[in-house]
Amino acid sequence: MEIDSVKSKDPLQLQQTINFLKSEIAKYQNEISTLQSVDHYSMVNSLEQELNQLINEKKELSVELMMLRKSFEKELSELHENIQLREEQRIKLISSIESLVEKKENLQKENKQLKETIEKTAKIESPAARSENYIQAVEELDHLLRSFLSSNNKQLISLHETINQQHNLLKEIKDKNDEIHSTLEEMVQVKEPEHKYSPTTDVQSITRINLENQLKNLFIQATSFETELEEKLRILDEFDDKLLLLAIEIEKHKKSDI
Repeated sequence: MEIDSVKSKDPLQLQQTINFLKSEIAKYQNEISTLQSVDHYSMVNSLEQELNQLINEKKELSVELMMLRKSFEKELSELHENIQLREEQRIKLISSIESLVEKKENLQKENKQLKETIEKTAKIESPAARSENYIQAVEELDHLLRSFLSSNNKQLISLHETINQQHNLLKEIKDKNDEIHSTLEEMVQVKEPEHKYSPTTDVQSITRINLENQLKNLFIQATSFETELEEKLRILDEFDDKLLLLAIEIEKHKKSDI
C-alpha cells in the first residue's frame, strides 16, 4: 500500500489500511503467543528436570540416611551388649573375689588350727614320734605338690626341691633319734652293776665313756638338726603361703578360661 494514498485521506483506502494493519497486528500477536508458548514449555521442561534431579538427590539422601541410621542402631546395640557383658563380668569378678576371700579366711583358720595341733602334739610326743609326724606332713605336702606340678610344673620346681630337702632332713633326724635310742640301750647294758671285778671292767669303763661322748655328740647334732628343722618349718610356712597364692592364681586362670 502506497503511503501517498494513505496521506490523501481517501476513506476507502483508509479502511483498507486499517484492515491491513489489524491483520498485521493479529499476525504479530500470534507470533508473540507462539513464542511465549515455546518459552513456557522450555521453562516447564527445565523445571521438571530440576525437579527430577531433586527427587533423585532426595532418594540418594534417604538411602544414605537409612544406612547411617542402621549403622548407628547397630553400634548402639553393640555398645549396650558390651556394657551388659562388662557388667556381668564385674559381677562375676566380685563374686569370685568374695569366694576367694572366704576361702582364704577358711584356709587361715585351718592353718591356725593345724599349727596349734602341731604345737600341742610336739610338746607331748617323743622326738621319734614327732619326726614321724613331720615326715607324714611333708609327704602329704609333697603329694599335694605333685598334683600341682601337672599344670604348674615350672612354677613349682623350686618348691618341690625344698620339700625334698625337708623330707631328707627329717629322715636324718629320725635316723639320729634311732641311733640315740640304740646308744642309750648300749649304755644301760654297760652300766649294769658287776658283782665281781673282772679284767674287762676297765674296757667297759672306757666303752661307757666313749658311748657317753658319742651320746653327747649325737645330742649336739640333734640340737643342730632341731635348729635346722625350725628353719625348715618356717620355710614350710612360706610354702603354705605360696600354695595359697598358687591356688588363687589357678582359680583366676579357670575363671578367665570360662
